[in-house]
Amino acid sequence: MSEQNNKLRLLVTGMCPHKCPMCCNNQFNLLDVPVVDRLDYREVMITGGEPLLFPTRVTQLVNGMRHLCGTTTKFYVYTSIAKAPVFLHVLNDVDGIVLTPHNTNAVVSFINLNKELLAHPELTYNKSLRLNLFDDIRQMIPQDENLSLWNVKRMEWVKDCPVPDGEDFRRLPNLFVQS
Repeated sequence: MSEQNNKLRLLVTGMCPHKCPMCCNNQFNLLDVPVVDRLDYREVMITGGEPLLFPTRVTQLVNGMRHLCGTTTKFYVYTSIAKAPVFLHVLNDVDGIVLTPHNTNAVVSFINLNKELLAHPELTYNKSLRLNLFDDIRQMIPQDENLSLWNVKRMEWVKDCPVPDGEDFRRLPNLFVQS
């Protein structure tokens, strides 16, 4: 009998404003991704598309899953949205956020968000903040920007985006869409 993976990469929507040519979601039909069929994961990474197009639904999902999975399961959101009201709304209900700015507007939003977080570090206590930066985006961030709250990771586009070992890639039965 094989050991089950204990990390879940959970696709909640296919919607995204960016349309990146190298996006992992371009390689498959989202409806062909298997539906999540178990909730005994140690870690759940909420992804899309862009999950923070639906911040309230994400927090409702996390809180509902936390009730079903137990309090030891960690929840992380992968996003490109750095607008402070949306980001902070979701940060309150998750264990961390992985932010990947995609353009100049996102970098401006990130710098504003970062200033707010630096001014109110209590918002980040016991939270994991990771900042994924492609080289072109990194060059847009001022060199003197204080990134001390963030675990900064250099990013490169990876062809075919393989799911890391130890993770299951699943989707919600009904993906979030605009209503």
